[in-house]
Amino acid sequence: MPALESLNLDDNQIRGPLTFLRQPALKALSNLNLDANRLTGIDPEDFLHLTNLKSLLVNRNELRTLQFLTHQIFRQVRTERNKRGNNSREVNYE
Repeated sequence: MPALESLNLDDNQIRGPLTFLRQPALKALSNLNLDANRLTGIDPEDFLHLTNLKSLLVNRNELRTLQFLTHQIFRQVRTERNKRGNNSREVNYE
């Protein structure tokens, strides 16, 4: 069976944690869509073994920071319509 390269989990009311991403079967994942969920934060540990991940979509969540991005190199990261503070739509990259 070929390795899973793309996973679309948009609009699923996912709140976290994202420990399911630690599964060895997802190691080849290069595209992950988590748009339109209820994520408020992301644990960097959940992404450590996803060394092939190049595209991460986390639009329309409730994210305030994306600290884990400093440990990954992506070709595309979409973070539109998230929260920072009370009203802002910008996300911090710490």
